[in-house]
Amino acid sequence: MDGAYAENSVKAAKGGKYTLYKLLLILGDIVLLLLFFYFGQAFIAFLFVGGIIATVMLFPYLSNLEYEVIYVNGQFDFARILNGSNRKRLLRMDLDSADVLAPEGSHDLDTYLNNQKYKVRSFSSGREGAKNYVIAGKDSNGNLCVTMFEPSEKMLELIKGNPVYRRKLKEY
Repeated sequence: MDGAYAENSVKAAKGGKYTLYKLLLILGDIVLLLLFFYFGQAFIAFLFVGGIIATVMLFPYLSNLEYEVIYVNGQFDFARILNGSNRKRLLRMDLDSADVLAPEGSHDLDTYLNNQKYKVRSFSSGREGAKNYVIAGKDSNGNLCVTMFEPSEKMLELIKGNPVYRRKLKEY
């Protein structure tokens, strides 16, 4: 394969709120079923069927979630993978149109993080101790965004090895 290529995939940490959402969905369906058996009205049956459909549609979003970052020749592709099979590219950023690439917590990012014009997106695992980096600039659609992700060591080496992109990487 020609050019610089690296990828990294991280499993998103699910907090207690996702478990609570799943529990509330199931509990809501059970309550609607019990109400239908008690009252026997068609409207409650309609609500129960709608609740089951909502549960089936929402459960994959509350289950196994991974974020994938692919770096190819100065371009980052960010994707979401649900349950190990459904992959959807969410964002593409080019280092040519980026202003800065720095570790999370760097003072070089203060200007971007405190600016309302920049949309903040996170493709990191959310775990304590993760080595997150932030890229700030324009995405492929021309929107201003600040994107947090966990690069692999190979990605950082490829960026440091390219003199054009090395000056955008701020290391501390």
